[in-house]
Amino acid sequence: MANIPVQSLPANGQGFGGITFTAASAGGDSYTATGNEIVVVKGQTGWTSETVQVEGVPGADAARDGTATLDPGSLASVDGGGLDMAGPFKPRNWNNGSTVELTYPGGETGLGIAIVRFTAG
Repeated sequence: MANIPVQSLPANGQGFGGITFTAASAGGDSYTATGNEIVVVKGQTGWTSETVQVEGVPGADAARDGTATLDPGSLASVDGGGLDMAGPFKPRNWNNGSTVELTYPGGETGLGIAIVRFTAG
């Protein structure tokens, strides 16, 4: 399981064009979470219909039940993949230790992941 670095974008800045996507890892990924980050997924070369699940902490809160599923096919993109995003995720409901865990039930082929925090502007 790889730890994906959190990228900061200025609040009045570049938008999603300024982020870098990391290839999803076969065993899943994680990121160090403060509760201010969003997960952005992109279908890239070789992507078919894989999804990303954000794993919560079972029983931590009645509002947190199951997983959050992201589907990069939900928003079409010019390169055939697509984008989806979710978050921010409250640490008490979503952190396993200090990280949020991501899994890929359909496989990770062609999935790009970015963890983004917007900075105050």
